[in-house]
Amino acid sequence: MDGVLRATLAVNQVTRLGKDYQIGRVIIGQIHAKDDEPIRLYYRKLPQNKYGSIYFAHEPVTGKEEWVELIGTRADMAPNPDDGIALVEVFSYEIEVKGVTEGGQTIPMLHVKIIRDDGTEVIAEPYDMRDSGFSIEDEFMFFKAGTYTQNNTSPSLETDFDRVTFYALDYAHDAPPVMNGN
Repeated sequence: MDGVLRATLAVNQVTRLGKDYQIGRVIIGQIHAKDDEPIRLYYRKLPQNKYGSIYFAHEPVTGKEEWVELIGTRADMAPNPDDGIALVEVFSYEIEVKGVTEGGQTIPMLHVKIIRDDGTEVIAEPYDMRDSGFSIEDEFMFFKAGTYTQNNTSPSLETDFDRVTFYALDYAHDAPPVMNGN
């Protein structure tokens, strides 16, 4: 809890062939826990669209995965998102988990922000993870940034692949609370 990942990047290429639900879809950042992922941040651009969408998945320890769309939609036949992000367009994202005290209990809140090159921001509503199963004592989480392709069905892997360029990457974690007597 109380960590932030900031990245500046451009998605240079996405897949164009394969199964509809996998085409053009790449994970560009995430928080990974012991067995699940509190967040997987996706960029997705379909071949017929000029711009790509950005959305994230939240995978709780138990229960169904939930999806939050930030720019455009994650649909397989999505229309071109007018406010989308083009290939090679430089943008930034920020993923933060911050503990909020409520009734003597610390609630993990997930914050996601997309920052366009012109400074405009798309900010998701804070995502309440109190019932997601990540607030247990022995749970650990870590940030991941990179190109995590989500298409393993392309028939032309040599030429049809995802490519992302990172220009800046930074993370921070607040120090854990000091316990009395330690």
